[in-house]
Amino acid sequence: MKSGKEDFLMTGGLRSSVASVLAVGFLVTVTPIVAHHSAAVAYDDSKRVEAQGTVTRVLVRNPHSWVFLESADDKGQKIEWQIEMGGAPSTAWAKDALPIGSVVKIV
Repeated sequence: MKSGKEDFLMTGGLRSSVASVLAVGFLVTVTPIVAHHSAAVAYDDSKRVEAQGTVTRVLVRNPHSWVFLESADDKGQKIEWQIEMGGAPSTAWAKDALPIGSVVKIV
């Protein structure tokens, strides 16, 4: 008479279990890599841009932090700059590092 353990091993249950664990491990590892996007899709790295204005909002979070600036063009028209940065852990920024109302220049 076979034990439950022998039955499990002989019917491929162990093989299925190992395959399932490996599949889940693969998905957990690969999904973040596939999900991340290239900066080249949204930004032109060949151009240098300088933004100067008053800080209106700061969002320190993952996956990307943001600084919002407000300034005006030569005609006095309002311009809102949205500056995207790395996530909170990789930038070591605190929300109060750029107080609302501060005038900054970002290059």
